[in-house]
Amino acid sequence: MPTAFEAKYGRGGRCANFSAEYDALPQIGHACGHNLIAITAIASYLALSHVLQRFSLPGRVHLLGTPAEEDGGGKVILLERGAYEKADMSLMM
Repeated sequence: MPTAFEAKYGRGGRCANFSAEYDALPQIGHACGHNLIAITAIASYLALSHVLQRFSLPGRVHLLGTPAEEDGGGKVILLERGAYEKADMSLMM
């Protein structure tokens, strides 16, 4: 998807994925809280990345930006295209 993104950190161990939903509706903007969902996922990704680095822990963290949630099911499309294949768990606010 052209407006999706991903960030990865770490090595070895299990992989925790954070899904950052985002989109805005015409004339309304962020009606369903996607702005809050996205920033919470980003903050969680950064916090877990910091912990893995600070304490030299094995593990991977994955941030996946999932656009088009209101009109197209962005996560479903990304799932079908293999974006979640390496995640051992996926978390979202």
